[in-house]
Amino acid sequence: MSFVFLWTDVLLWILFFISIYGVVKVRSNDILLQKWRKIFSQPLALSAFIVFAFYIVIGLSDSIHFRFDKDTNTYSVLDRVLIDAQTSDEKTYSTPMNFEQFSKEYLDNGLRGRVHLNLVSSEITNSDQNFDQILSITTKAFFYSVILILLLILISKSIFSINLKSASSKAAFGTIFVLILFCVWALLIMPNHHILGTDKAGIDVFYKAVKSIRTGMIFGLLTTLLALPPAIMLGLMAGYFKGKTDDVIQYIYTTINAIPGILLIAALVLILQVYMDEHAQDYASSLERSDLKLLLLCVILALTSWTGLCRLIRAETLKLSQLEFVQAAKVFGVSNMKILFNHLLPNVMHLVLISIVLDFSGLVLIEAVLSYIGVGVDATTMSWGNMINAARLELSTDPVVWWPLASSFIFMFILVLSANLFADRVRHVFDPKGGAND
Repeated sequence: MSFVFLWTDVLLWILFFISIYGVVKVRSNDILLQKWRKIFSQPLALSAFIVFAFYIVIGLSDSIHFRFDKDTNTYSVLDRVLIDAQTSDEKTYSTPMNFEQFSKEYLDNGLRGRVHLNLVSSEITNSDQNFDQILSITTKAFFYSVILILLLILISKSIFSINLKSASSKAAFGTIFVLILFCVWALLIMPNHHILGTDKAGIDVFYKAVKSIRTGMIFGLLTTLLALPPAIMLGLMAGYFKGKTDDVIQYIYTTINAIPGILLIAALVLILQVYMDEHAQDYASSLERSDLKLLLLCVILALTSWTGLCRLIRAETLKLSQLEFVQAAKVFGVSNMKILFNHLLPNVMHLVLISIVLDFSGLVLIEAVLSYIGVGVDATTMSWGNMINAARLELSTDPVVWWPLASSFIFMFILVLSANLFADRVRHVFDPKGGAND
């Protein structure tokens, strides 16, 4: 077995380790630690963070790629976990949790006319048997989940001395129990059922929806990471140096803002698409080609989305540069770079953090919009936008094929909702005005 390193994999893991480093730094800072404890003291914010972290774990597990010896296919850890859903070989549509095809077909002998054929991966032959098996698996999953959550509660109480009677603890363990129950139930039921049905090509929709999490996380996290350096640097320089420097930086982001965002992104993506089509021989495989396009699309989005944060940092820096501690640093001969990074940057980081958590959900939705209009990720890349785009024609069929669209919507909705709920709490606590009396 050999590992395959994609650009987006490397960047996601770098971002993960940066986050771990940030957690260590927060624990060593009493003021920041107190603020984060205040954030997690709200049960709703804590539950939202746990759901969001669950998505991150899925995205990271799908960012460890490898190939087996004498096998040209590339797999991820998530692929091996969902192997039953990945290797399902159905002919066409099937509804969620069904044992028959959605459409009717003629039998080989043609004597019985058109009937709903049984799915290849299912050994169930009638509705009663299907219901009994689903009920049995659900009961078993609930039993296993209760055991796991009780073990987790016991470990947490004995090692970390967690107060189980607090509202935040109840919310945390309740959310974790639901996630454990869902995971155990999904793993037990996948061998004989398609949880969210199959699409036109017979591919498991649940597998596609879960695989799309990585694409959403890349758009939300990497784009934000790439947009931070220009936003922070130019915002600090504009607010501190003022004069011509401020005029030039304002001219740059005002010009970018004057161009309709979707049109600018679409134009850059189309230019990128033409270039990659003309240099197709430069890519070792279709996976690496689609991954590079995904990364470059994040770069394009970052180049067009840094202006809002830059304007906020500029305004805050203009105010801070007039305060006594900055004036004193100038009098004592402290260099401009040290003033920018040692005195001003720490005092605008609350704006950066608020912007990160608020912009994440918007970037996830942008991916869906871009893929829907045909200028998003590569067609071979699993994403919620591609699923929504493919579902357009399915909604006009009779009967309606609704589950691919509903599946992508539900997965995206849960991610965006959890991010927004957590972001709202972060904004409230870190905003000097909003969280002052909390």
